This record gives sequence, C-alpha cells and structure tokens, in this order.
Amino acid sequence: MNTVVDNLKKLELTEASRFVLPMLYASGRNDSFFITPLFNNCYIGDANHQELQNKIFLLYDYKMTIQFVKFERSLELIPEYNTDYDYANEHQVMYVFDVPEEHAEDYQLFLQGKYSEFSELLKSKILKFWGFKEDSLFYSILYKTEAILRHWVALDKDYTLTSAEGEYWPKPVLMQENFMNPD
Repeated sequence: MNTVVDNLKKLELTEASRFVLPMLYASGRNDSFFITPLFNNCYIGDANHQELQNKIFLLYDYKMTIQFVKFERSLELIPEYNTDYDYANEHQVMYVFDVPEEHAEDYQLFLQGKYSEFSELLKSKILKFWGFKEDSLFYSILYKTEAILRHWVALDKDYTLTSAEGEYWPKPVLMQENFMNPD
C-alpha cells in the first residue's frame, strides 16, 4: 500500500504544492485525499490556459478505473471546483479550482513569497495538511523561528538573495509554478 510519503518521494514538488494546495484542505480532504500515486503537482497557472487566472491547478495521471472515476467525482464535488481538461492524449487530467474566498489574500501573499504573513487559518491548514509539528522546517518558515536560520547556516547558503524582504524562505519562481505543456 502506497503512503503519502512514498508518493511524495517520487515528486519534485512545486512551492504551490507545499503552500497553496493546503488551501483546499478540509475535514476529510487532507494530504492522503489529494496526494495519490497519480498526483503530479499543484500549480498556480497553466501556460496553455491563460484565461484561467488566480486558480489552483492539480495535475493527475489518468487511469481508467472505477477507483479513479470515484476520485474524480469527489474532486468535482469540492465547492471550489471550476473545471478540468485533458493533457498527454488523455493520459493526464488538470483539475482547476477557484481559490477559496477566505484565502484570496493568502494566495497573493504566496505569489510575493510572504509566507509568514499568511493568515493563521492557512498556516494551520498547511501544518495539518502535511502533518508538521512545531519543530518542523515548515513551522519555522511560517512563523520565522530560529530553526530555519540554523537550516540555512548548516547549508552554508544565503537565503536573503532569493527571499522576500523579512522572509526566511525563497520566493516562488513563478515560471516554475505554472504548468507548461507544448500541447
């Protein structure tokens, strides 16, 4: 049986997966709901669908099974569900969600890399979604604790070169946070 951790090991997550995907977190919709073996990544845009702005994009491999159809139906029942479309000759599906109203400002803060300014609601969702505690790197990013500074010292890296002013984690590289497919 695949675990969420097993599923994540094979992925290079976008910052959107780490910080934006949890905006969709709700009771019964945690990491194991979204992070399945077919999950590819979360994005903030799609170069092939410029008309869809300020949305949450989730890319999954498509598998014609009863289990996947049930999963797809459960995604479509999420109140923020907007649309979906196929890629890779119908071997992948992009699901598009509206940003939850309570996270509209958080979404803009994400684009600027201002993680510590997220609402307490989103910070709580991120930590619950990923199962992180107060001693985690994520907690330290969100609350700017000394642990994140020790992390950078241990890596011998200057985080200030890529961070928003006053933040301890690099700003998202927006080009990498947008899905680009030559379809």
